[in-house]
Amino acid sequence: MKRSKGAIWSGIVLVGLPLGYFVGGHLQEADRPESALHLFEKYCVRLADGGVVDPDGELSKIERSDGLVWVHLESLMLLRLEIQQCEVSDALQIMTDRERKTWERETKVWVENNLIGFESDDEFILNQ
Repeated sequence: MKRSKGAIWSGIVLVGLPLGYFVGGHLQEADRPESALHLFEKYCVRLADGGVVDPDGELSKIERSDGLVWVHLESLMLLRLEIQQCEVSDALQIMTDRERKTWERETKVWVENNLIGFESDDEFILNQ
């Protein structure tokens, strides 16, 4: 009886550890600040530059009473597009303090690198 329990536990450990390692790597949480910045850059900047914006493929469309929004399912970040307005929001799942600080830091760097001549402000607002 002791041998069979030992064999079972050995089998669980030998199979479970590698399986957990590989599956865990695929189930990592999305980097929400990076996702928000990606949505802003891909859709809002393109819209501001007069480009055509078509949020399909990576985003899921939701019809709400206040209009259409698109959701990035991995990060739960919202994208709202209107004729001359673009908004990225964490309304579905509010960012943690750590995520918000990362967002502010990454956004400040992005503004300084991409909007030449634009003075970066230390206060960035992510609509809720």
